[in-house]
Amino acid sequence: MKLISLIILFAALAAIPLVQLVRPDAAAAEDIPMPDLMALSPSEEGWKVEDLPLGDTESLNTTALKMLRMDGFIQRRYTRGADELTLYVAYWKPGTMDTRLVASHTPDRCWVENGWSCPLLRNAQTLEMPEMEVQPAQYRVFRMNGRDVTVYYWLMVNGERYEFGDRMNRYPNPLMFIRDFIREMARGRPEHYFVRISSNMDAERLRRLPLFIETMKGLEKTGISKAAD
Repeated sequence: MKLISLIILFAALAAIPLVQLVRPDAAAAEDIPMPDLMALSPSEEGWKVEDLPLGDTESLNTTALKMLRMDGFIQRRYTRGADELTLYVAYWKPGTMDTRLVASHTPDRCWVENGWSCPLLRNAQTLEMPEMEVQPAQYRVFRMNGRDVTVYYWLMVNGERYEFGDRMNRYPNPLMFIRDFIREMARGRPEHYFVRISSNMDAERLRRLPLFIETMKGLEKTGISKAAD
């Protein structure tokens, strides 16, 4: 089964240049307005706020940044005493990036390649939030040098949650790779939001934290959350 999947995967890769010539990509990206990514982040009193660059962080290296070619991003860190929460949102306009490439650069891959281990992972983790409905998240605990970091992440494709499957996402799932290839061959490249929330607080404490709750509310425009009926 693995051999067949790999054969199909390589065949799909070989066909990509031809498909890119004929698929109906969306309107030119420059004609599509950028969303206000800063408006997605909360402003909580009592927290020190710092906007971080990419590339020199634990999550992405320079090579990955060149490949991803995002249209915009924010990476905002909140600190109060020893507590820390970082919100990262990357955005790609319709017509600019393949889903299979965006989906291949998750913390499962990028953090592990930068020296982190992953002692705990749960896929499609339900988040019970007050007065909100939240899309299931990829939940991880990453560890390095005795330091644990709680991570939730989502990939939203045209407003729909991307299904990573029940696995560690260090390498592309061949079947999902082919699925995305076929969809984009027919429909063109969609809009993408990749969202990651990381914290040195454990999951139970984090979900009760007002800053985390406000962060989830702010992500409604990405499709990750919405007000409960």
